[in-house]
Amino acid sequence: MTRNEDQMDALQRISTGIELLESGYTVEWEPSREIEPGVHTMSYPRYDSRLMEALWGASELVGTDYGYIDRVDEVRELSIPEMSQSQLSTFLTWVQRGERFCDGFIDGFVKDGRVLQALRRAAELEGCTEQGFERAPSLGARRSEPDERGEPAGSRAKPVWGRAALLVFLGSLLLTYVGTASNVLPGAGWAIGLLVAMGGGVVFSIISLVRRERRGAAIATLVMSLGLPLAVFVGFAVFFTFFYVA
Repeated sequence: MTRNEDQMDALQRISTGIELLESGYTVEWEPSREIEPGVHTMSYPRYDSRLMEALWGASELVGTDYGYIDRVDEVRELSIPEMSQSQLSTFLTWVQRGERFCDGFIDGFVKDGRVLQALRRAAELEGCTEQGFERAPSLGARRSEPDERGEPAGSRAKPVWGRAALLVFLGSLLLTYVGTASNVLPGAGWAIGLLVAMGGGVVFSIISLVRRERRGAAIATLVMSLGLPLAVFVGFAVFFTFFYVA
């Protein structure tokens, strides 16, 4: 499907979820049962697939906030109908991720009506009305606009691994220089230091990119790490060409 088709599909799932909740839907719970003498299972919710599809559709429209833990306090008590796109992204991510750690987390938001409000707000932010879900003509353009944090909705997480990559790379270079200058690293010790700087920088940068952190530090480290062999080669070439005397 094209981008607009994906958005229309997400909106249709949201519409179905809104209809489900407006009909008075309540979450069914699988009761605890004894599987053997003295051993009981925990009760757990059985969510209607239409509800979960609607939540996923809303997240597809407003984005997933991978750094939601740092911002969840901002949206706990915030009025959902007044949320911005980035705030709704944080809220929806919190609601859905919370279910992974606490059975029935989503049910609490269903009962207090905030899931229904969130679905309505997601549709509203996409320029839709509850009656017929008419699309606004500027939908596609608005998706690329940054939020008030200067990042797209569903912003990337803090670059913890990216900064670690940069620190490992620069720190290893500094230690290699100091060790070589003070003869603490005799012989080929400088080469080992450079390999540690390159290897550590590249590995940590890749981890950062895989974890979808903000990419600045990781990209900078990769560029410097991959450019280091060229810099060493050029340095040796200049030295042996202009300064080395046989």
